[in-house]
Amino acid sequence: MSEHSKNSNVKANRLGQMLKAAPLAVLLGLPTGSALAADARDNVALSFDVYAGSLRIFKISMGMEIGNADYAIHTNIKSKGVASLFAKTKINMSAAGRNSKTIVPLNFSTKSKSKGKKRSVRMSWTGKGKHQVKRNFKLNAYKTKSLAKAVRPGMLDPLSYLMKMVARSAKQPCNGTERVYNGRQVAEYHYSLQGVSTFNRSTGGVYRGKAFKCSLKYRTIAGLSAEKQKAQDQKPPSVFTVWFAPVAGQGRNLFVPIAANGEVSGKAFTMRLSQGSVSGKPISKRVLATN
Repeated sequence: MSEHSKNSNVKANRLGQMLKAAPLAVLLGLPTGSALAADARDNVALSFDVYAGSLRIFKISMGMEIGNADYAIHTNIKSKGVASLFAKTKINMSAAGRNSKTIVPLNFSTKSKSKGKKRSVRMSWTGKGKHQVKRNFKLNAYKTKSLAKAVRPGMLDPLSYLMKMVARSAKQPCNGTERVYNGRQVAEYHYSLQGVSTFNRSTGGVYRGKAFKCSLKYRTIAGLSAEKQKAQDQKPPSVFTVWFAPVAGQGRNLFVPIAANGEVSGKAFTMRLSQGSVSGKPISKRVLATN
């Protein structure tokens, strides 16, 4: 083998090692190699069960990768049990962006399948924060017009907003109001801190300990049909209770969602953590083995 070939192989091996060490940084065009050596990264893995009464209806899996300069998050939602008998539902969402002084999204995508109907949305942000959206379906004139009025440059997607809550809250989560855009609808989230709760055996799920209790008021601003928007505007916003647990990460404090209660279409639900870890360390020693 020639000296040139040996040097080429060495360079190729080094490049391969860099790509393995910093896949997300490469994806986002951020510094790699030694520039990321001191980057304290956290990998968060969460699983939730959603119940209607005593019946499990959904399984939610969530993964987060959090660095000093970047982030990525994905969720998978599947209908379970009796819910699958009426309509099998699958929803996959992902987002990635920069984590600097604040959360700056770069891309977001969602794919859903329900009752045999498939929908997908892909969204990216330009340098000026404008949204570029690709859908596999068309919006009618009313929805298009309402979104044109409501969407603002730099508006976060739902997953990036959750990342902001998890990784960018100061001493406590759940403060303020923000509008988010998922490529189909604009929604307004209003979070307020209600206090601190203690989770034990009677509260369900696997988490044990104290968690911040938050109220989330939710309403859709744009993207609904004219009839649905009018009906919604005549009602008070939907209200959910969400709990975030303080968890120490690699050089950062995280607020991890561990439970939620509320109503959707007049039907009550509860969501509880069934398994969770942060950078390989379990959030709870207990695990609910559900598929």
